[in-house]
Amino acid sequence: MKRAALPLLLLLAACDGFPTDRAEACLLNTARETTAKLTSAGKFLQDLTRNPDAGAFDIGAMTFADIAFGTCSETASDTYECAVEYQMDFSGDGGQALVDLAAALGQDIEARRLETWEFRFGPTVTECNPV
Repeated sequence: MKRAALPLLLLLAACDGFPTDRAEACLLNTARETTAKLTSAGKFLQDLTRNPDAGAFDIGAMTFADIAFGTCSETASDTYECAVEYQMDFSGDGGQALVDLAAALGQDIEARRLETWEFRFGPTVTECNPV
């Protein structure tokens, strides 16, 4: 796995009052939900093959790693737009197959990313989405 040099973003502080722990948990939950969708589809395909050897194939998982929050602005009450830097990590046979397929298409899907995300913090729920 290649690790790029960390941009200047890491030196920036997130805005005051921004709950980074809740935001990071939301990002990790997003990765879990995405993995669940992918593994459900992969499991369905495994079941369709009716091949006992297909059960040994590890569909894998995807997660965000090395999450860093940069500058952000409050766009509404308890709603923020923030710069988020992270890396996607893929595991298992299926994850490695996705990495290899993307590499064959000229993309490094495990490279560090810098994106703008929107976070909404409610009393009992946190929502996050890339902008």
